[in-house]
Amino acid sequence: MVSPEQLEALDLTLWLGIEQLAADRSHCDQSTISRRRRQVQRCFQVEPGFPVKHGCDELSLAWGLEPMSGLLEKEREVHQLFRWKADRRLRLEADAWLAPLVADLHPRWIQGTLDGLGVDRPQRLLRRRVIDCWLSCSSFDLPPADDPDLVVIELARLPLLLVVHPLHPLVGRSRLQPHDLARFPSLAVQDHLYPRFAAAMRSHGLWTTPVPIQRYRPSSWEGLTADQATIGYATALSLLSQPELQPLSYDLPIHSSVSLVVLRKLAERQPLLDLHRRVAARLHDLLAEGPQLLVA
Repeated sequence: MVSPEQLEALDLTLWLGIEQLAADRSHCDQSTISRRRRQVQRCFQVEPGFPVKHGCDELSLAWGLEPMSGLLEKEREVHQLFRWKADRRLRLEADAWLAPLVADLHPRWIQGTLDGLGVDRPQRLLRRRVIDCWLSCSSFDLPPADDPDLVVIELARLPLLLVVHPLHPLVGRSRLQPHDLARFPSLAVQDHLYPRFAAAMRSHGLWTTPVPIQRYRPSSWEGLTADQATIGYATALSLLSQPELQPLSYDLPIHSSVSLVVLRKLAERQPLLDLHRRVAARLHDLLAEGPQLLVA
């Protein structure tokens, strides 16, 4: 009922949050994206939620998914199968901390903004077929093994490290205990973004100081450790881009799982198998010297 380019205009805008970003990914101008998006909305009589701006950063804009439309969902399913079969471009969402894994990835995969937080929205975008795959570093809040629609393909498990400024009072101390950590603030975001992970961290006396951020920014997360008191979190992978942070000598029994999440019916298709191979190879190359990597 609509062309691939028209539906792409709507879905890239819903996913990326800004028409200009959708235009950049589609190699056209913003007015073209806007016109195509409105054509799809008129055809299916749907209206996405308007973007809401948080603070002064326009990348905080987020479009809500339009109300469910049976016809539009069927159209999306047809267009997604066409993308996967006809060597068209596919859409890869990735958690911010996994940016090194998708840098200069195969041009067939369109990437997101790499600043999203939370697990609910990527899963809804997958289920609605707005995106094709999600590269996640969540460990507690992914779909269960018996999820009828989504499958989780784990690539590796990375021990979660507690990290601080090099001049933090706990640096250099061994055999740290929970009461040592309790003296200092530890980073947290709103619980609904990672509900089970938040509960797990709190069970270890962490996740105590909420940071009111809507989109990931290094200065609003790891950067807060510059006060030489706040405790943050990292993995061997994320430390590659944050080498100034100092891991504490504390054995936290929590891992970060690097996983591909995709619709179950697409998990055996060649584009996903190729992506799996590429990302896994890059992960191992980046951490070839990292003893903290536990391969799944």
